[in-house]
Amino acid sequence: MNYNFNSNSIKSSNWSTSNSSKGNRFNLPNAIKRSLGINNSQYLNSGKFGAVYNTDDGVVKVTSSKNLEVLALEYDISLVAGENRIGPRIIKSKSGFVEHNGIHYLKLHMEKMNTTLMNYKKQNNVNGSSLYRQISQKVRELHEIGICHNDLHVKNIMSKNGNWYLIDFGKATYSENNACSKDVSKLGTLEYDLSKLVKSKNSNKNLNGLKQRLF
Repeated sequence: MNYNFNSNSIKSSNWSTSNSSKGNRFNLPNAIKRSLGINNSQYLNSGKFGAVYNTDDGVVKVTSSKNLEVLALEYDISLVAGENRIGPRIIKSKSGFVEHNGIHYLKLHMEKMNTTLMNYKKQNNVNGSSLYRQISQKVRELHEIGICHNDLHVKNIMSKNGNWYLIDFGKATYSENNACSKDVSKLGTLEYDLSKLVKSKNSNKNLNGLKQRLF
């Protein structure tokens, strides 16, 4: 795979000298926000190694790692998932990575989704079968192109215009021979046990199992 990152708008001299964090949450320094053009953007969420911001034309996720290959894999899988309409589309011209003082940073600029599955189920009366089949189809499609998500849960499934997509491929890996469907550990966060989701395309029992775990 060739990685054609555009880092023209990301000047490494403007990046802080190290990855700054507060507790277990990723804290993006103001100098980096200014460099990325997101200093006035709305903060949405963060984890241990990344933060997400709302912009006028999409959503920006910034992730850091000492291992460039880890970030390159996340970029590649995110791009493939978006091109196959399994995940949000990545705006390549506004995405890229830089390195500073041994820390690599990945900027993913992607299309904006509407709501997470977690919020959707809180705000709506869920009509089971149709919704479960949409989500299970996305999981199957991901596995069919040889990608294991490895971190599926109600916050990593989002909708846009009535369609559902998988997000956050930071833990995703490539696989061969349908290994995702055979290895339970590759199906998602084990708390939600998505193994029942991918074993059958038409099993109401499996869909009910998904309902119990995700809803």
